[in-house]
Amino acid sequence: MLSFAPYLVFGNGLVGQGSGTLGADIDAAINFGGGIKLHVHRRVALRVELRDSMLRRDTHHLTLNLGVSLMLLRGRQRPLADRDHDGIPDPGPGVRFPDQCPETPGFYEFDGCPPPADGGEFPIRYHGAGATLRSEFGRSRGSLASRREPVS
Repeated sequence: MLSFAPYLVFGNGLVGQGSGTLGADIDAAINFGGGIKLHVHRRVALRVELRDSMLRRDTHHLTLNLGVSLMLLRGRQRPLADRDHDGIPDPGPGVRFPDQCPETPGFYEFDGCPPPADGGEFPIRYHGAGATLRSEFGRSRGSLASRREPVS
């Protein structure tokens, strides 16, 4: 899973120092730069970056940073539930077109339900447009010849 991701950084803040004899000094700073993250694992990345911190207009501090990034709270994507194993996800959060018959295997064209047994018409959606599907079934299981006709 070795991959890399270039990135840019920009920010501002305050830089200060204090000393018993010289007193305290705080200046505004702007920093910018870029780097590369090398993902060596799902939760681990190595970082190399170069930054320039600019104090006033004529003072620059270049910094080369090397580091390790750990993704601690990165969740794992859970597969969508499909109780009847027909490839159409059961109703739930994030499901646009859920299985209308989650306990019975069916077809996408029938919203996850099996085709009508009488071979009649069954209204379906194709990308939001209405249509009627006329189906004719052969003797062998699963053979289906169909044609789409616009709904009037």
